[in-house]
Amino acid sequence: MNATVPASPWRQDGREKALSFSFRLTANDHIAVRYSRRELVGRAPYIVFAALIGLFVGLLFSFDLLSGDGEKELLGAAILVGSVAAGALTGWLTHRPVREFINGFWNGYLTQREMIDVPVELDLRSWGLLHRVRGQENRTPWSGVLSLQDDGERFLFWIARHHAFVLPKRAIEPPLNDDDVATLIEEWSGRSFSAHHGPPSSAT
Repeated sequence: MNATVPASPWRQDGREKALSFSFRLTANDHIAVRYSRRELVGRAPYIVFAALIGLFVGLLFSFDLLSGDGEKELLGAAILVGSVAAGALTGWLTHRPVREFINGFWNGYLTQREMIDVPVELDLRSWGLLHRVRGQENRTPWSGVLSLQDDGERFLFWIARHHAFVLPKRAIEPPLNDDDVATLIEEWSGRSFSAHHGPPSSAT
């Protein structure tokens, strides 16, 4: 996971300037492209889901009591509130092991198909992108990039609805920094980074 950057931030190929990076993609990089999120199982959505299950269970046990009067109604309300709280607490306690189980399964799936932990080389050039992986080379001019996005951890170059080249910011090393690379990308591509995260609506 190293950035191949010359002593000068620029590499000169004849009259062409370029920046070269080498890295290995992780499961989180794939999640960012496929699901437009940082992790498969977020803590807040998981806890809310568990609380909703608690609400459903609570309604099953308290429905008749809630239809009553006085003490029965109070008891039903207490059961309902307790069920929601128990569901939320269960979600909070089980989120980490469930997340690790799902991430482990996802990592195994991607590793088996050689989609992660494989050396990737990405060149940023004045005319576009040069992407190399497993002996295959893909040249994409800036006009073929539908959207530029920055999700905080990586730069995404969308070339189709479900396909984006990824430049993880962890691959950027001194003397360069994230802002240097972002400025270069905008200058060479002639466009700005989109505030939208996820596949561009115009992609096919």
